[in-house]
Amino acid sequence: MDLLNQTIIQDPFYRFNEENQIWITNSTWIYSTEFVLTDALNYAQGYTLVFESIDTAQRLLADLVINYDLPRKALVVHQFLSIMLPDEIFADVPEVDLIIDADGWGTPAAKLADFSQFSLGPSSEWPAIKLFFEWDNPILKPSELMQLSFPPAYVIYQ
Repeated sequence: MDLLNQTIIQDPFYRFNEENQIWITNSTWIYSTEFVLTDALNYAQGYTLVFESIDTAQRLLADLVINYDLPRKALVVHQFLSIMLPDEIFADVPEVDLIIDADGWGTPAAKLADFSQFSLGPSSEWPAIKLFFEWDNPILKPSELMQLSFPPAYVIYQ
């Protein structure tokens, strides 16, 4: 709906506009937002940013799969703190693989602890990990990852 709200596309549900919007499915999209905490907020209290749109994103991807007869889609969510996804109960959407990867940099022991906690949790359908060439010290080798009892199916290198 953001493309519609920003007037980048016309209403796809009006007349034949849907046919003119097929290009959207052939593009890669990144959704992001930025915000600034002002001095008026008490930083000592701590705040939680709640992102309730994981299920919404899954449903949007599912609609694309169903409406355009596309293969399953993957939704990758990067997690490096346990408080990032405090409520790990997400919708089970058959058309979408929800992948929660262990993000963040550190030692192999720290990386594997995060991997076990985040990527092998109940919401992640595929084990996944993100590795950093410059910041992981030392970076885990593919052979080390494949020796795990549940090796990652999805590895991101940055």
